[in-house]
Amino acid sequence: MRCPPYDLDTISLLTHLDLGCGCCEDPRVSNKLTGFAARARVLLVNRDRLSGREPPQSIRDLADPRWKGEATLANPLFGTTTMHAAALFAAWGDEEANRFFQQLKDNNVRVASSNGEVKRLVVAGEATFGLTDTDDANEALKENAPVDVIYPDQDAMGTLVMPSRRLGHHCGLGAKKTIGPTERLVEGLNQWISLQKSSCLLS
Repeated sequence: MRCPPYDLDTISLLTHLDLGCGCCEDPRVSNKLTGFAARARVLLVNRDRLSGREPPQSIRDLADPRWKGEATLANPLFGTTTMHAAALFAAWGDEEANRFFQQLKDNNVRVASSNGEVKRLVVAGEATFGLTDTDDANEALKENAPVDVIYPDQDAMGTLVMPSRRLGHHCGLGAKKTIGPTERLVEGLNQWISLQKSSCLLS
């Protein structure tokens, strides 16, 4: 997945950063935020535990009483689950988001230590499904575990996708000033992560 740079000056998210190397004199070049890979928040479902039931299709299924005690997610105080929680508060508002998280508690949703632990619980059959990231879900698929990956809420608000991002520090090999080894390494890294194959490896 490749995304065009976003001009942070234009959308007023960031002012020019002086990174101290003396070679980024033009903020129009420096203030770029580029998405170069992405992870999505997905439902990892253990097929063996469904017992003929329709699989969950929404993050709201975590709070559905028909799945009481069968779901898991990582601690929302840490990692990408924090970002997901923040996105829900932004999308739904405080009242609805607080109600949702209270419903998770009432529904005995198991709070795991990490997204990797969510994957382990689902693969081991200790949970029917869990909310995790695509990188952990893909690991379960590579292990040939009896799981399916569901991108939730396709008929509603959609699946949360989190791009990796790079703040463009274009010291630039075309700059007039002398470019040292550190700047060349940065430029090489920037060029590498802009490749489509690199984005696939990092997703």
